[in-house]
Parts: sequence; C-alpha cells; structure tokens
Amino acid sequence: MARVDEAQGKNDWLKARMLLEEIREMRRAKATGDDNGKPGQEDPYIVQRLALATYKSEQPSPEEALCAARDLLGLLGPEVSNDTETLGLWGSVHKRLWDLTADPKHLDEAIRGAKRGYYLRNDYYNGINYAFLLNVRATVVKDLAEAVADFVQARRIRAEVIAICEQWLRDNPPNETEGKRRSDKFQENRYWILATLAEAYVGLEDKSLGQEKLEAAFAAAPAEWMKKTTQKQVDKLRALLEKSPLRNLSGSI
Repeated sequence: MARVDEAQGKNDWLKARMLLEEIREMRRAKATGDDNGKPGQEDPYIVQRLALATYKSEQPSPEEALCAARDLLGLLGPEVSNDTETLGLWGSVHKRLWDLTADPKHLDEAIRGAKRGYYLRNDYYNGINYAFLLNVRATVVKDLAEAVADFVQARRIRAEVIAICEQWLRDNPPNETEGKRRSDKFQENRYWILATLAEAYVGLEDKSLGQEKLEAAFAAAPAEWMKKTTQKQVDKLRALLEKSPLRNLSGSI
C-alpha cells in the first residue's frame, strides 16, 4: 500500500492500478482461508481505491477504463449502498462517462450517486456536484417542467451548501495559532471551502458576490492548479446558466 501511495503521488495511475489488483487478489485469497479457487469476500476499501486508479489510468482507453471502474464499484452495490465513498466514486465515474458519451443514463446515474452521497453526508463536496449535475440535466432534458424542476432544485441545494461552508469557516477561523491551522491540509481544505462558496453564489446568479468570493478563494489558493480547476468549473457553470429554462418559462405560460 505504501507503493500504491507513492505511485499515486507521482500520478502513475497505471502502476497504482497494477499494485492494487495484486493486493485485491491477495486479500480475496486470504479471505477464503483455503486454496479451493473460490473468490473471497471483497475489501471495499481496496475496491474503491482500485476503481479510482482504474479510471484515472485511462488504459486501454478512457471509456474502457471508466467501464472497468464502474464494474468494480458494482460489486459494492452502489444502488443500495450507504457508503459515501462508494457513492462519490460511482457518481464521478458516471459523470465522466456522460462527458464522453452524452448518454443520458450516465448523467442520471451520476446525479443519483451525488444526491445519495449528499443527503447521507450533508457535505459541501457532494452538494456542489449534485447542484452542477442538475444544471447539466436542465439543459438537455426535453420536458420544460423537468428542466425547471432541476434548475430550481440546484438553486436550493446551493443555498444549503452555502450554509455548510459558512459554518465550516466559522468553526475554523484562519487566525488561530494551532498547528493544524498552519498545516498544508488545513490550507487546502479551506481553499476548497472558499471555492465551493464562490461557485454556489455564481450558481445563484449573484454576479457581484460570486466574483467577490471567487477572488477571496484565489487569494487563499495554496497552488496555481487549484485556481485553474476552479475557474474551469465556474466557466462551465456560467455557460449552463446561460441556457436556463427559466428564460423560456414566460413564453410557455
């Protein structure tokens, strides 16, 4: 597992995948207690990490890697699972499959995964992803009522996410002198909270506050790639908002 962590740290996802496949087989063999060839019980933690490494490896192709990761996660029963890590990965895999194939079934699965993860965990990460995916579906669904319902629900989720982020910031003021406040992990977590807050206000179409929060997040970014990731996400969101179904609502009444 130390070698897996090292490989992932170097973005060598193919090596991490190969190592995790070996670990998985070792765990399954040990779980049987004998050598009769029957598969042993899966270790959810190993399967989750293997699924991540599998789709990140993009081998033999991005779509095939995503399908393989989906099949691995299917062993953990994502349709009924209460494991938020499984649900988060399930949603991520299907979101990427949607990006590659534009197949609505993948978008629906991505939304289901993010939705279950959010309501189970009440966290900003699943919440902001859930809201974004609802906006995506609102631009592609043909039924205007369904599109409006998704768009309005996305706004409601963002309002809840704002409350979650603001509570975290109140509980974790940046001027405290404890070691954890100065740690890299704390700074990284704080950045993603601020970036999520900015995205939520952009999604609520509060242009001035959205820009203000975005600048505050960028000022706190520990690394340049984080700012680029956030800006790319915000740009995608703004494009989705331009296609708001509410703009067509008055003409349909």
